[in-house]
Amino acid sequence: MKRIAILLATAMLLSGQRRESLLKRDLILAPNEVDYQSEVKVPRGYAVIIGVSGYANLPADAQLKFAETDARSVYQTVISREGGQIEPENVRTLFGAQATRANIAKLLEEWLPSVAKEEDRVIVFFAGHGFVHEGKGYLAPHDFDLNKTIETGYQMARLGETLANKVKARNKILLTDACHSAKILPGLSSKQINDQFKNLPGTFFTLASSREAESSFEDPNLAAGSGVFAYFLVQGWKGQADVDPEDGIVTADELVQYVRSQVRQYAKARGVSQNPQESGSFPADMTLGFLPLRREKVKANAKPVLEGSIVVTSNLDEVEVYVDGNRIGKIGAGKRLLVPGLSSGEHEVRGERQGYDPATRTVSVRPGQEIHVELRIQFQRRIGAAAMEEFLKGQAIYARRKSTAELDRAVECFKRALKLEDKYSEAAEYLCLTYQILGKTLDAVKACKKAVSLTPDGVEFRTYYASVLTEMGDSSEAIRQLTGALERDPNSSEANVMLADAFLFARDFQKSEEAANRALAINPKDARAYLFRGDARRFSQRYAEAMGDYLAYLRINDFRPPVAEVLGFYLIGSGLSKRNAGQKRVHEIQQWSAWFGVCDAARGMDEYAKAISACERALRFDNKDAGTYFLLGKTYTEWFDQRNSRDSLLKAEDKFQTALRLNPDFEYASEAKRQLTMIREFKAVVR
Repeated sequence: MKRIAILLATAMLLSGQRRESLLKRDLILAPNEVDYQSEVKVPRGYAVIIGVSGYANLPADAQLKFAETDARSVYQTVISREGGQIEPENVRTLFGAQATRANIAKLLEEWLPSVAKEEDRVIVFFAGHGFVHEGKGYLAPHDFDLNKTIETGYQMARLGETLANKVKARNKILLTDACHSAKILPGLSSKQINDQFKNLPGTFFTLASSREAESSFEDPNLAAGSGVFAYFLVQGWKGQADVDPEDGIVTADELVQYVRSQVRQYAKARGVSQNPQESGSFPADMTLGFLPLRREKVKANAKPVLEGSIVVTSNLDEVEVYVDGNRIGKIGAGKRLLVPGLSSGEHEVRGERQGYDPATRTVSVRPGQEIHVELRIQFQRRIGAAAMEEFLKGQAIYARRKSTAELDRAVECFKRALKLEDKYSEAAEYLCLTYQILGKTLDAVKACKKAVSLTPDGVEFRTYYASVLTEMGDSSEAIRQLTGALERDPNSSEANVMLADAFLFARDFQKSEEAANRALAINPKDARAYLFRGDARRFSQRYAEAMGDYLAYLRINDFRPPVAEVLGFYLIGSGLSKRNAGQKRVHEIQQWSAWFGVCDAARGMDEYAKAISACERALRFDNKDAGTYFLLGKTYTEWFDQRNSRDSLLKAEDKFQTALRLNPDFEYASEAKRQLTMIREFKAVVR
């Protein structure tokens, strides 16, 4: 059971305890007071991220612009390895129409209490409308109805009670941006909403986007359009809040101080008032984020002042802007991209556009200054004739891929092309694909990582890289890469398909299904999306729906090589390409996977004859898979229970024995042995 083996494995998560000593805000640390060599242990984290911009039952003037964008930015930040460091499978998201009252309640009241342990940290973020009705505060889900306020709103007291009494984590933080200027009830004041947050239990920490009679503001000119609160929350989490001490660790105290001061300054400079409000108690050294690369680079010095800003412009359209390696947004020619709240000192500003050499500027930010940075991207990335000749030679061999020896020659061609032109991202990409087909996964990872580093805005490079990561078992990093790809191109069918696969390996079946649904909405004929959605539904025990998906896959996929295979999409990821040089074997494994799914789904519906037939079809494509024989044995055993047939019992015995003979140590070997013991006892009494 190739896929089951990975799906049933326990995910490896970051664990550990928060730092012991509390840090005083007025203490300036000398260089020798931070031990940069010591190991940083980040507590395991869980998060629920909710964002609602469009409301189904509210008028146009009550709709929000950036709440969902803000929530997605927070999601990217909490799963980042240079940020929140929460594994993607430990984060649940509800964006837009998904954020119904029922779904919010299910995540907060059922899922979160069931997973978070005392030593963990928990983060809940909500961006959307809040309101007060009959003296009680509510968050407004997507399906909120003005005529049914109590029935359709989610009561803040209910959220407070859940976090205080049901969620057992020691460190809990609630981040809310729910007090917008576009009110949803007549006579509703910002003070009423903000007072409700102050009344939440003090056993967890709450940071609201504004205080008293203030509203929360959205600014289309901030980065690529953002809520002011969420923007500085994200920037602080990514490292700008790391100042006291500057050690690569973002504590709750540092984040609060940063967000509060930066939001206040930004709003005041624009003639409005917004001051984030905190309530509840929390240890000042509560670890919210860890930035290992920053920790390697920073120097222990006095606390910098956080008041500088830069304004970025570019001479070309579609330029991605990075500050200190963090993606800020995309700009066009003549547009301004504002990046406020930067620590004083030097910062690297980089502009990337696919097909061009990047433009990089190092700027020195000073307190209270706004520095203009113009990124002039001038030189198209040109590849020399010799390097291109080697690349095209390797590409031709790769397209034929008739043998392992041929693919070895393709590898040498791509390596020579990269030696001649070290910025040849396409050569790195094909080197990755070729290594992966050869089964050299670690080499493939290095090559794909190089391709992404050379062209960060290349969606297909990130998709390839993520597929290789999924196959080697690092579904968490695959999800991060694919999320980044979809941030750049939400309509990439390939990225959504690979995201469905990555979430499947991470055992997050709901998100896997959602990604497959998006892929099918973009390309209804993508057979792989049906295959992955079928697996997600089968593992959720929705067997009839899974059966429909598997049959759709088999109906659509006539197993002729589609055009995308020339680029390798069908040859990487999903464990479908392990050590196979040709397309034929890949197709055989795909067919095995689909028929295996049909078998297990039919068994789940007690349709044993259909299940047996499907498993036998699967064995035509892989007759040495112990998992398929085990599944056949289980099916015959259950069929025996139904009709008490000795023939079923004997066939079950044969299948279990075959599974163990093929692989004595496969994942269900102990269960197969237990079944054999029971069968031998039954054989004596069943005629």
